[in-house]
Amino acid sequence: MPNDRILDRKVYFDDQSRNFPIRRQLGQPRPIKKRIWKPGLNVLDQGQEGQCVIFGWGAELAASPHRYDISDEWCRQHWPIVVAKDREMGNDYSDGASVLAGAKAMQMLGNVKSYYWGFGIDDVLQTLSRRGPVLLGINWYSSMYETDERGLVRAEGSLVGGHCILAHGVWPNHERAGGGGSD
Repeated sequence: MPNDRILDRKVYFDDQSRNFPIRRQLGQPRPIKKRIWKPGLNVLDQGQEGQCVIFGWGAELAASPHRYDISDEWCRQHWPIVVAKDREMGNDYSDGASVLAGAKAMQMLGNVKSYYWGFGIDDVLQTLSRRGPVLLGINWYSSMYETDERGLVRAEGSLVGGHCILAHGVWPNHERAGGGGSD
């Protein structure tokens, strides 16, 4: 099914980011416990344009524990800063941005003091369970434009680009995760 949405997350890793793993902040792994972080007060809508990185960061700042009042307009106003950060790193994308450029922009603006990287699903689950929401840069596949009857997407079909999304909760053993539905 053709889709005219623009997927703008660009894959970019730098060697320096590997020096800042979230697992160093988390310490020893613990059992994953249910944790749903409150999303922002406003539902952000990037529309059809490709600015998912700044909208992802906006959602991160709006969610607990931060709880900033973020709007679509705030995201659009700060988008050029994210693009400029990518260019400073030597990335001259015709559209889109890296999640790293978003992190550097948010730090420059004083919205975050620091940022750390997850290097696998265990890092993501531990962070969601213990620290807060997680901004994800992911591949986006053609099947992901539509949800199934349970509201879930499947990573199937052809790769159509990259996307930036916010995970704001973890619920082990939930029926939608294939578990038994108990906490």
